[in-house]
Amino acid sequence: LFLTGNYALSKKTSLLVGTKLPLSTANKKENGLPLPLDYQSSLGTVDLILGSAIEVKKVQFVLAIQQPLTQNDNDFLSNEYPLNSEIRKFQSTRNFKRSGDVLLRVSYPIKVVEKLRLTPSILPIYHLSNDKFTNILGEEIEIKSSQGLTLNGNLYVDYQLNEKHALQLNIGVPFVFRETRPDGLTRSFIANLEYKISF
Repeated sequence: LFLTGNYALSKKTSLLVGTKLPLSTANKKENGLPLPLDYQSSLGTVDLILGSAIEVKKVQFVLAIQQPLTQNDNDFLSNEYPLNSEIRKFQSTRNFKRSGDVLLRVSYPIKVVEKLRLTPSILPIYHLSNDKFTNILGEEIEIKSSQGLTLNGNLYVDYQLNEKHALQLNIGVPFVFRETRPDGLTRSFIANLEYKISF
């Protein structure tokens, strides 16, 4: 669940502050064994989001940081699964410590009709440092190559229902991604539908 607020400094510049709240602790189990983060419905972290937006000749730029304030309760260790299990191939994430991200969204809105707008966008996200987990011996281990760049392409379709209510469809695909992604966020395609209320 994302909660964000914008404060307009001018017609073309604004500040953003928000939080991401988890809807689970990210520690679902099957047959008594914890599942990897790829199988969880949430990262299980409370995150702080800070950013700024500016518009230059109709091109919109948003620079933001998303920093976890808490970590999840995931307890997955791959070596607890049988040797022939596909789940052994996933990265262990017991006592997972996820790093923050910095992102820069560049987008260009195109008005189709009065209430309909298309906005193509690119979204580079840089994961600030390698994530960590605790192994079966209780040692904290750095997950190599989990730091780095992800580059996504997005298309937003906005439909304004009235002055205060709108719908937004967001479709995205990754072009570049980190070598190791223990948080389970890798997708070949995503689609989100949002309902917006302005006040």
